[in-house]
Amino acid sequence: MLILPAKISFLEKLHMISVVLGSIGYFIYGLFAIRLQGGGRKGYTLSTASSYYVRNLFARSSLRKLQWFLPSTHQAYNQFASLWRFKPVTHTFPDGSMGHWMGNKAAKQIIVYLHGGGYMVPATLAHMKWVYDAHRELTKAGTDTSAIILSYQLTPHRQYPLQLQQAVNLVKHVIEVEGLTPSQIILAGDSAGGNLTLAVISHLMHPHPDVPELKLAEPFRGILLISPWIAFDYVEPIAKEYRWDMLSAPGLRETSAAFIGPAPPDNYNEPVRAPPSWWEPLRQVTSSVYIYCGGSEMLRPSIEKIAQAMSDSVNLTINIVPGATHVSTIVDCIVPFNKGVDKESIAWLKAQGEKTEV
Repeated sequence: MLILPAKISFLEKLHMISVVLGSIGYFIYGLFAIRLQGGGRKGYTLSTASSYYVRNLFARSSLRKLQWFLPSTHQAYNQFASLWRFKPVTHTFPDGSMGHWMGNKAAKQIIVYLHGGGYMVPATLAHMKWVYDAHRELTKAGTDTSAIILSYQLTPHRQYPLQLQQAVNLVKHVIEVEGLTPSQIILAGDSAGGNLTLAVISHLMHPHPDVPELKLAEPFRGILLISPWIAFDYVEPIAKEYRWDMLSAPGLRETSAAFIGPAPPDNYNEPVRAPPSWWEPLRQVTSSVYIYCGGSEMLRPSIEKIAQAMSDSVNLTINIVPGATHVSTIVDCIVPFNKGVDKESIAWLKAQGEKTEV
Protein backbone atom coordinates (compact mmCIF):
# COMPACT_ATOMS: atom_id res chain seq x y z
CA MET A 1 0.00 0.00 0.00
CA LEU A 2 1.34 3.42 -0.97
CA ILE A 3 1.69 5.76 2.01
CA LEU A 4 1.14 9.41 1.18
CA PRO A 5 3.00 12.22 2.93
CA ALA A 6 1.20 13.85 5.84
CA LYS A 7 -0.85 16.90 5.04
CA ILE A 8 0.56 20.24 6.09
CA SER A 9 -1.23 23.21 7.58
CA PHE A 10 -2.16 26.39 5.76
CA LEU A 11 0.60 28.28 7.58
CA GLU A 12 3.12 25.63 6.57
CA LYS A 13 2.01 25.99 2.96
CA LEU A 14 2.52 29.74 3.15
CA HIS A 15 5.96 29.21 4.64
CA MET A 16 6.92 26.76 1.90
CA ILE A 17 5.80 29.19 -0.79
CA SER A 18 7.86 31.93 0.85
CA VAL A 19 10.88 29.60 0.94
CA VAL A 20 10.53 28.84 -2.77
CA LEU A 21 10.25 32.52 -3.63
CA GLY A 22 13.06 33.45 -1.26
CA SER A 23 15.36 30.83 -2.74
CA ILE A 24 15.04 32.55 -6.10
CA GLY A 25 17.16 35.27 -4.51
CA TYR A 26 19.93 32.71 -4.00
CA PHE A 27 19.65 31.76 -7.67
CA ILE A 28 20.03 35.39 -8.73
CA TYR A 29 22.92 35.86 -6.30
CA GLY A 30 24.54 32.74 -7.72
CA LEU A 31 24.30 34.04 -11.29
CA PHE A 32 26.40 37.08 -10.41
CA ALA A 33 28.66 35.56 -7.75
CA ILE A 34 29.70 32.63 -9.94
CA ARG A 35 30.88 35.05 -12.61
CA LEU A 36 32.64 37.34 -10.13
CA GLN A 37 34.13 34.74 -7.78
CA GLY A 38 34.67 31.94 -10.26
CA GLY A 39 33.54 28.34 -10.07
CA GLY A 40 31.25 26.09 -12.02
CA ARG A 41 31.64 24.93 -15.59
CA LYS A 42 32.50 27.44 -18.25
CA GLY A 43 29.35 28.24 -20.21
CA TYR A 44 27.03 26.57 -17.66
CA THR A 45 26.38 29.39 -15.20
CA LEU A 46 22.62 28.79 -15.23
CA SER A 47 23.08 25.14 -14.27
CA THR A 48 25.49 25.96 -11.46
CA ALA A 49 23.19 28.69 -10.11
CA SER A 50 20.31 26.20 -10.28
CA SER A 51 22.28 23.79 -8.09
CA TYR A 52 22.88 26.59 -5.59
CA TYR A 53 19.15 27.34 -5.63
CA VAL A 54 18.30 23.69 -4.84
CA ARG A 55 20.84 23.63 -2.00
CA ASN A 56 19.20 26.62 -0.31
CA LEU A 57 15.66 25.44 -1.01
CA PHE A 58 16.34 22.13 0.74
CA ALA A 59 18.25 23.76 3.60
CA ARG A 60 15.39 26.15 4.40
CA SER A 61 12.55 23.66 4.16
CA SER A 62 11.45 20.44 5.84
CA LEU A 63 10.95 17.01 4.34
CA ARG A 64 7.19 17.16 4.91
CA LYS A 65 6.91 20.49 3.13
CA LEU A 66 9.09 19.38 0.22
CA GLN A 67 6.99 16.26 -0.30
CA TRP A 68 3.84 18.38 -0.25
CA PHE A 69 5.29 20.91 -2.70
CA LEU A 70 6.74 18.50 -5.26
CA PRO A 71 4.55 16.34 -7.52
CA SER A 72 4.92 12.59 -7.04
CA THR A 73 7.00 10.58 -9.51
CA HIS A 74 3.76 9.30 -11.03
CA GLN A 75 2.43 12.85 -11.43
CA ALA A 76 5.73 14.12 -12.87
CA TYR A 77 5.73 11.26 -15.39
CA ASN A 78 2.17 12.00 -16.49
CA GLN A 79 2.96 15.71 -16.77
CA PHE A 80 6.02 14.93 -18.86
CA ALA A 81 4.07 12.56 -21.12
CA SER A 82 1.51 15.31 -21.68
CA LEU A 83 4.20 17.87 -22.50
CA TRP A 84 5.99 15.53 -24.92
CA ARG A 85 2.80 14.04 -26.29
CA PHE A 86 3.25 10.34 -25.74
CA LYS A 87 0.85 7.91 -24.12
CA PRO A 88 1.81 7.19 -20.51
CA VAL A 89 2.13 3.50 -19.67
CA THR A 90 2.49 2.58 -16.00
CA HIS A 91 2.69 -0.79 -14.27
CA THR A 92 1.67 -0.78 -10.61
CA PHE A 93 3.15 -3.43 -8.34
CA PRO A 94 1.35 -4.96 -5.33
CA ASP A 95 3.64 -3.12 -2.90
CA GLY A 96 2.64 0.29 -4.29
CA SER A 97 5.74 0.95 -6.37
CA MET A 98 5.35 1.70 -10.08
CA GLY A 99 7.24 1.36 -13.33
CA HIS A 100 6.79 4.18 -15.86
CA TRP A 101 7.56 3.38 -19.50
CA MET A 102 9.09 5.47 -22.27
CA GLY A 103 9.44 4.15 -25.80
CA ASN A 104 8.58 0.85 -27.41
CA LYS A 105 8.30 -2.05 -24.96
CA ALA A 106 9.54 -4.38 -27.70
CA ALA A 107 12.79 -2.42 -28.12
CA LYS A 108 16.06 -4.33 -28.32
CA GLN A 109 17.55 -2.43 -25.39
CA ILE A 110 16.07 -1.01 -22.18
CA ILE A 111 17.29 1.49 -19.62
CA VAL A 112 16.02 0.53 -16.16
CA TYR A 113 16.28 3.84 -14.33
CA LEU A 114 16.37 4.43 -10.57
CA HIS A 115 15.94 8.12 -9.77
CA GLY A 116 17.73 10.24 -7.20
CA GLY A 117 16.43 12.59 -4.54
CA GLY A 118 17.93 11.23 -1.35
CA TYR A 119 15.18 8.61 -1.17
CA MET A 120 13.05 11.45 0.21
CA VAL A 121 11.83 13.37 -2.84
CA PRO A 122 10.29 12.03 -6.06
CA ALA A 123 11.67 12.06 -9.57
CA THR A 124 11.39 15.44 -11.27
CA LEU A 125 10.79 16.60 -14.81
CA ALA A 126 14.58 16.86 -15.12
CA HIS A 127 14.92 13.12 -14.47
CA MET A 128 12.19 12.40 -17.00
CA LYS A 129 13.89 14.59 -19.59
CA TRP A 130 17.29 12.91 -19.10
CA VAL A 131 15.83 9.44 -19.57
CA TYR A 132 13.67 10.54 -22.50
CA ASP A 133 16.57 12.25 -24.27
CA ALA A 134 18.81 9.22 -23.74
CA HIS A 135 16.19 6.83 -25.14
CA ARG A 136 15.62 9.08 -28.18
CA GLU A 137 19.34 9.61 -28.86
CA LEU A 138 20.03 5.88 -28.77
CA THR A 139 17.03 5.04 -30.93
CA LYS A 140 18.08 7.72 -33.43
CA ALA A 141 21.58 6.20 -33.49
CA GLY A 142 20.17 2.85 -34.56
CA THR A 143 19.63 0.96 -31.30
CA ASP A 144 15.90 0.91 -30.57
CA THR A 145 15.81 1.69 -26.85
CA SER A 146 13.02 1.93 -24.31
CA ALA A 147 13.17 2.94 -20.66
CA ILE A 148 11.32 2.20 -17.45
CA ILE A 149 11.58 4.48 -14.41
CA LEU A 150 10.96 3.06 -10.95
CA SER A 151 8.67 5.02 -8.64
CA TYR A 152 9.76 3.64 -5.28
CA GLN A 153 8.32 4.58 -1.90
CA LEU A 154 9.97 7.45 -0.07
CA THR A 155 11.43 8.07 3.36
CA PRO A 156 10.60 8.54 6.16
CA HIS A 157 7.37 6.58 5.57
CA ARG A 158 9.31 3.66 4.12
CA GLN A 159 12.95 2.88 4.87
CA TYR A 160 15.79 0.56 3.90
CA PRO A 161 15.71 -2.14 2.60
CA LEU A 162 12.24 -1.58 1.06
CA GLN A 163 13.57 0.49 -1.86
CA LEU A 164 16.05 -2.30 -2.66
CA GLN A 165 13.23 -4.84 -2.58
CA GLN A 166 11.22 -2.70 -5.00
CA ALA A 167 14.17 -2.19 -7.37
CA VAL A 168 14.82 -5.94 -7.46
CA ASN A 169 11.14 -6.59 -8.16
CA LEU A 170 11.27 -4.16 -11.09
CA VAL A 171 14.29 -5.92 -12.61
CA LYS A 172 12.57 -9.29 -12.15
CA HIS A 173 9.44 -7.90 -13.84
CA VAL A 174 11.41 -6.65 -16.84
CA ILE A 175 13.05 -10.06 -17.26
CA GLU A 176 10.30 -12.48 -16.25
CA VAL A 177 7.17 -10.63 -17.42
CA GLU A 178 8.34 -8.29 -20.18
CA GLY A 179 10.66 -10.96 -21.57
CA LEU A 180 13.91 -9.02 -21.88
CA THR A 181 17.22 -10.69 -21.21
CA PRO A 182 19.82 -9.19 -18.84
CA SER A 183 22.11 -8.56 -21.83
CA GLN A 184 19.48 -6.11 -23.14
CA ILE A 185 19.36 -4.15 -19.87
CA ILE A 186 21.31 -1.06 -18.89
CA LEU A 187 20.76 -0.45 -15.18
CA ALA A 188 21.16 3.24 -14.39
CA GLY A 189 20.62 5.67 -11.55
CA ASP A 190 21.59 9.08 -10.22
CA SER A 191 22.50 10.12 -6.67
CA ALA A 192 20.30 8.00 -4.35
CA GLY A 193 19.31 6.07 -7.47
CA GLY A 194 23.01 5.37 -7.98
CA ASN A 195 23.11 4.15 -4.39
CA LEU A 196 20.16 1.88 -5.18
CA THR A 197 21.77 0.66 -8.41
CA LEU A 198 24.88 -0.38 -6.49
CA ALA A 199 22.69 -2.08 -3.87
CA VAL A 200 21.07 -4.16 -6.63
CA ILE A 201 24.53 -5.11 -7.91
CA SER A 202 25.65 -6.05 -4.39
CA HIS A 203 22.51 -8.15 -3.92
CA LEU A 204 23.30 -10.05 -7.10
CA MET A 205 26.83 -10.79 -5.89
CA HIS A 206 26.03 -11.25 -2.19
CA PRO A 207 22.29 -11.94 -1.68
CA HIS A 208 20.69 -9.75 0.99
CA PRO A 209 18.71 -11.92 3.45
CA ASP A 210 15.71 -9.56 3.47
CA VAL A 211 15.43 -9.05 -0.30
CA PRO A 212 13.82 -11.34 -2.92
CA GLU A 213 16.30 -13.55 -4.72
CA LEU A 214 17.51 -12.29 -8.09
CA LYS A 215 19.64 -14.42 -10.39
CA LEU A 216 20.84 -13.46 -13.85
CA ALA A 217 21.27 -15.96 -16.66
CA GLU A 218 23.84 -13.58 -18.13
CA PRO A 219 25.37 -10.20 -17.22
CA PHE A 220 23.65 -6.85 -17.71
CA ARG A 221 24.65 -4.94 -20.84
CA GLY A 222 25.97 -2.12 -18.69
CA ILE A 223 25.71 -0.10 -15.47
CA LEU A 224 25.53 3.71 -15.55
CA LEU A 225 25.95 5.77 -12.38
CA ILE A 226 25.40 9.53 -12.22
CA SER A 227 26.93 11.18 -9.13
CA PRO A 228 26.16 8.10 -7.00
CA TRP A 229 25.55 8.78 -3.31
CA ILE A 230 27.65 6.11 -1.63
CA ALA A 231 28.80 7.49 1.75
CA PHE A 232 26.95 8.86 4.77
CA ASP A 233 29.69 10.44 6.88
CA TYR A 234 30.50 13.90 5.55
CA VAL A 235 31.91 17.08 7.00
CA GLU A 236 31.29 20.43 5.37
CA PRO A 237 34.08 20.83 2.79
CA ILE A 238 36.34 23.84 3.11
CA ALA A 239 37.50 23.79 -0.50
CA LYS A 240 36.03 26.63 -2.54
CA GLU A 241 35.42 24.31 -5.48
CA TYR A 242 32.44 22.80 -3.64
CA ARG A 243 30.73 26.04 -2.64
CA TRP A 244 28.14 25.97 -5.45
CA ASP A 245 27.19 22.31 -5.06
CA MET A 246 23.54 21.48 -4.31
CA LEU A 247 24.55 19.14 -1.46
CA SER A 248 25.58 20.00 2.09
CA ALA A 249 27.03 17.85 4.87
CA PRO A 250 24.14 18.50 7.33
CA GLY A 251 21.61 17.69 4.61
CA LEU A 252 23.36 14.42 3.74
CA ARG A 253 23.50 13.35 7.39
CA GLU A 254 19.78 14.04 7.84
CA THR A 255 18.92 12.26 4.60
CA SER A 256 20.95 9.15 5.42
CA ALA A 257 19.38 8.88 8.89
CA ALA A 258 15.90 9.06 7.37
CA PHE A 259 16.84 6.44 4.77
CA ILE A 260 18.32 3.67 6.93
CA GLY A 261 16.22 4.30 10.05
CA PRO A 262 17.12 1.78 12.77
CA ALA A 263 19.23 -0.35 10.40
CA PRO A 264 23.01 -0.08 10.70
CA PRO A 265 25.11 1.10 7.74
CA ASP A 266 26.29 -1.82 5.61
CA ASN A 267 27.82 -2.59 2.22
CA TYR A 268 24.40 -2.43 0.54
CA ASN A 269 23.17 0.95 1.81
CA GLU A 270 26.62 2.62 2.08
CA PRO A 271 28.67 1.07 -0.75
CA VAL A 272 31.87 2.97 0.02
CA ARG A 273 32.26 0.68 3.05
CA ALA A 274 32.75 -2.35 0.82
CA PRO A 275 36.37 -3.50 0.35
CA PRO A 276 37.72 -4.23 -3.15
CA SER A 277 37.16 -7.95 -2.54
CA TRP A 278 33.40 -7.29 -2.31
CA TRP A 279 33.40 -6.23 -5.97
CA GLU A 280 35.44 -9.16 -7.31
CA PRO A 281 32.34 -10.99 -8.70
CA LEU A 282 31.25 -7.82 -10.52
CA ARG A 283 32.15 -9.16 -13.96
CA GLN A 284 29.44 -11.79 -13.49
CA VAL A 285 26.91 -8.94 -13.21
CA THR A 286 28.18 -6.69 -16.03
CA SER A 287 31.22 -6.18 -18.21
CA SER A 288 31.01 -2.39 -18.30
CA VAL A 289 30.43 0.40 -15.75
CA TYR A 290 30.28 4.13 -16.47
CA ILE A 291 30.39 6.77 -13.72
CA TYR A 292 29.58 10.46 -14.23
CA CYS A 293 31.00 12.68 -11.49
CA GLY A 294 31.04 16.43 -11.07
CA GLY A 295 34.50 17.84 -10.52
CA SER A 296 33.06 20.32 -8.02
CA GLU A 297 30.60 18.09 -6.16
CA MET A 298 31.28 17.15 -2.56
CA LEU A 299 30.64 13.45 -3.29
CA ARG A 300 33.65 13.36 -5.60
CA PRO A 301 36.20 11.88 -3.12
CA SER A 302 33.89 8.99 -2.21
CA ILE A 303 33.02 8.37 -5.87
CA GLU A 304 36.70 8.24 -6.79
CA LYS A 305 37.29 5.82 -3.91
CA ILE A 306 34.62 3.35 -5.01
CA ALA A 307 35.69 3.63 -8.64
CA GLN A 308 39.18 2.58 -7.59
CA ALA A 309 37.77 -0.32 -5.55
CA MET A 310 35.74 -1.57 -8.53
CA SER A 311 38.26 -0.91 -11.29
CA ASP A 312 40.13 -4.22 -11.04
CA SER A 313 36.91 -6.23 -11.39
CA VAL A 314 35.28 -4.66 -14.45
CA ASN A 315 35.82 -2.39 -17.44
CA LEU A 316 35.15 0.93 -15.69
CA THR A 317 35.03 4.45 -17.12
CA ILE A 318 34.81 7.45 -14.80
CA ASN A 319 34.11 10.86 -16.31
CA ILE A 320 34.98 13.65 -13.87
CA VAL A 321 33.60 16.83 -15.41
CA PRO A 322 35.61 19.93 -14.39
CA GLY A 323 33.50 22.49 -12.55
CA ALA A 324 30.33 20.38 -12.64
CA THR A 325 28.21 20.02 -9.51
CA HIS A 326 26.08 17.11 -8.27
CA VAL A 327 23.98 15.44 -11.01
CA SER A 328 24.66 18.40 -13.30
CA THR A 329 23.91 16.33 -16.41
CA ILE A 330 20.36 15.91 -15.03
CA VAL A 331 20.00 19.61 -14.19
CA ASP A 332 21.25 20.53 -17.67
CA CYS A 333 18.25 18.82 -19.25
CA ILE A 334 15.79 21.50 -18.11
CA VAL A 335 18.00 24.59 -17.99
CA PRO A 336 17.53 26.88 -21.01
CA PHE A 337 20.34 27.11 -23.56
CA ASN A 338 22.01 23.88 -22.40
CA LYS A 339 22.38 20.82 -24.60
CA GLY A 340 20.90 18.27 -22.19
CA VAL A 341 22.48 14.87 -21.63
CA ASP A 342 26.27 15.14 -21.77
CA LYS A 343 27.85 13.74 -24.92
CA GLU A 344 30.20 11.42 -23.00
CA SER A 345 27.32 9.56 -21.33
CA ILE A 346 25.53 9.26 -24.67
CA ALA A 347 28.71 7.99 -26.34
CA TRP A 348 29.10 5.30 -23.68
CA LEU A 349 25.43 4.30 -24.00
CA LYS A 350 25.77 4.11 -27.79
CA ALA A 351 28.80 1.86 -27.40
CA GLN A 352 26.75 -0.53 -25.27
CA GLY A 353 24.04 -0.50 -27.93
CA GLU A 354 26.58 -1.58 -30.51
CA LYS A 355 27.23 -4.79 -28.60
CA THR A 356 25.81 -8.01 -30.02
CA GLU A 357 22.07 -8.00 -29.43
CA VAL A 358 19.89 -10.97 -28.69
